[in-house]
Order: sequence, then C-alpha cells, then structure tokens
Amino acid sequence: MSLKSFDKFCEDLILTEPGSEKIIYDERQKIVQMKIGIETLIIFGAAAVLNCFIMDMFYQYAESYTMPIVMIMLFCAFYHNFRCAAKDCLIGINGVRVMRNSSYSCIFLGVIWTTVYVLNEKKDGFPIVNGRISDDLFFMIGAVTAVIYGITMLLLVRHIEKKKNKEAE
Repeated sequence: MSLKSFDKFCEDLILTEPGSEKIIYDERQKIVQMKIGIETLIIFGAAAVLNCFIMDMFYQYAESYTMPIVMIMLFCAFYHNFRCAAKDCLIGINGVRVMRNSSYSCIFLGVIWTTVYVLNEKKDGFPIVNGRISDDLFFMIGAVTAVIYGITMLLLVRHIEKKKNKEAE
C-alpha cells in the first residue's frame, strides 16, 4: 500500500464517522498554522499595547479603549487568514464546509449589526464626540468589516477549492 493510498484510507476512516465535523490538517499545515497564529498574536498584542499607550500618554482619540482593540482584532483575523491561504494551510482535508459556515455567519452578523445600527434612533454626535471618534462609528466600521471578512473568506475558500480540483485532475 502506497503512502498516498494509506492517507486516503485514513481520511475515509476518519470522515465516515457520523457527526464528524472536525477540520483535519496534515502535519505541515498544523506547523505553519501555529507559526502564523503566534505571529498574528504577537502583532495583535503589540498593536493593542501601542493603542493603549497612545491613548494613555498622548491623545485619547476614541471614546473607549475597547472598540479600537476590536478593530485591531478584526484586522489581525484578516491577516491570519490571508497568510494561511497564501501558505496553503487555511483549509485542511475536509474544512470547506466549516469555513463556509463561519463565513456565512460573519456576513449574517455584520448585516444584523448594520441593521441594528441603522434602526437605532439615538445618534448623538456621530461620528465625533468631544474631539474623539465615537463608539458608534467604530461599531459601524466593525459591522462592515465583518461583512467584508465573510465575503473574502468565501472567495478564498472558492479559490482554494478550484485549486484543489485542478490538482486532482
């Protein structure tokens, strides 16, 4: 039995279990994903600390500390997924369905958040309050970013699927 057929046998054995929704990665993908994850966490931590330092020592440009950190988190999620897609470790053997579902949920949440914001009657001082960026503006940017994130993830999944289908042929 060749190594490729053994891998296929193991994949079929794992995936035929009822209710198996885990994403399965090979060892190379696990290692690369862990390195990119650590890199992303370092970037997030450094950006969050820099944000808090700037808001404490120089100028508090936002109403709260939380919303800029949430925006940093969203941009780090973009960074992580694009780097994983570039290194071919975003989707494992069976991760297409799970990634699609998470992309749809991001789009759904972004649309719901945008709808809630638009229907909200209280918009005092939008987008600047006392010389600071309002939380409402950050919330709106976050909602739009979540929709863009979901759409780009769907496009990445589609691109990776096409690439795998071409390799299979």
